Amino acid sequence: MESLIKKQVMVIGKIKELLVFILILTMLLITSAYVQQLIVVTTENFTPYNYIESDTVKGVLTVIIRATLAKPELKQKSMPTHAQERTR
Repeated sequence: MESLIKKQVMVIGKIKELLVFILILTMLLITSAYVQQLIVVTTENFTPYNYIESDTVKGVLTVIIRATLAKPELKQKSMPTHAQERTR
């Protein structure tokens, strides 16, 4: 009888360990779906592909980059250009 109780306690302990493992794995999978990655895009002043006009980066490649970053799953954050930083 005593060995049966020991076996049941061991099985319950293993089940608890398994449940904790499943809980941790689930939390990792859920949080990994919400991790944001930072994408830094730099350009050079190379007309007509990229150039600065009125403190705004413009050009053919700039249009393509902005269209790519306009996807709903990507968030944009504009940063000052080197030319803007030099004028400050």
